[in-house]
Amino acid sequence: MNRSELKEEAKKSLKGKYNDAVIMLLIVILISAGAAVIGSIIDTSLGLVNKQTFTIGTQVLEYQTTGLFTSLLSMTLTCFLGFGIIEYFLNISRGKEVNWKDIFKRYDLFVYFFVLSLIVSIFTFLWSLLFIIPGIIAAFSYSLVYYLKLDNPDLEYMDNIKKSKELMKGHKWEYFVLELSFLGWIILVPFTCGILAFWLVPYMSVTQCNFYNKLINK
Repeated sequence: MNRSELKEEAKKSLKGKYNDAVIMLLIVILISAGAAVIGSIIDTSLGLVNKQTFTIGTQVLEYQTTGLFTSLLSMTLTCFLGFGIIEYFLNISRGKEVNWKDIFKRYDLFVYFFVLSLIVSIFTFLWSLLFIIPGIIAAFSYSLVYYLKLDNPDLEYMDNIKKSKELMKGHKWEYFVLELSFLGWIILVPFTCGILAFWLVPYMSVTQCNFYNKLINK
């Protein structure tokens, strides 16, 4: 699979749609920030936040751990918007018209997203116990599960995972190299105060969707 071709197709698909993608990302960031603030307020008022200290030389640094409600709200938000965001970029990769409001349309898959993410996390963790490499390989094997559910609404959890593994068979290295090709841009993001991410996230996401589209059309 030609990764340069996948990237070039992503750029073409995003023409005229970057403004909407930026709005979508800003909305997600604002909602996430709001959820974090609310969660932090609840955790602090209930005394569910712990402060940890550590020493570097003569300097004592203090940081606050994430509380229960902050974590729960973050997880809820991820499950609520997860499939909507993925479908948004998948539609762009297929030349469909999109609107940032579309990310709120797949709330019906809230439970499925949560359960599937939990299963994938457990499986990946178990493989990681053998060594880090098997864990990474497992993560790549399961990387198509969310796309597959969107294309196959009746797909059950284990059948989804099995289908993802079958599609990724012989293509995990290609996917790894594709992901690695974005490393330079990822490193630059902090140096732009995160602004570069508004260009990079859509670019990466649509490229990943193109990879999936190529696999299912083989």
